[in-house]
Amino acid sequence: MNYIVSRYKSKCAETGKQIKKGDNCLYDPSLKKVYHMDSQVAKEWKEEQQEGHRQAGMMAQANEEAFFDNFCQTNNI
Repeated sequence: MNYIVSRYKSKCAETGKQIKKGDNCLYDPSLKKVYHMDSQVAKEWKEEQQEGHRQAGMMAQANEEAFFDNFCQTNNI
């Protein structure tokens, strides 16, 4: 799923809402369908993106803590 700015006037594959040229929308290249940002597909995609960012933040924090622990052990702190 790709977040894009519509280059053409189109219609949401789920809701049937009008997507104007220049509107933000989601494009599924495998199905060749576009979804309005108010659609359920878009809401689920947003939640997945937020979860991915949250997990990346947690991973970065864990890496930072492991680096610090290793630094302390190496330097007898």
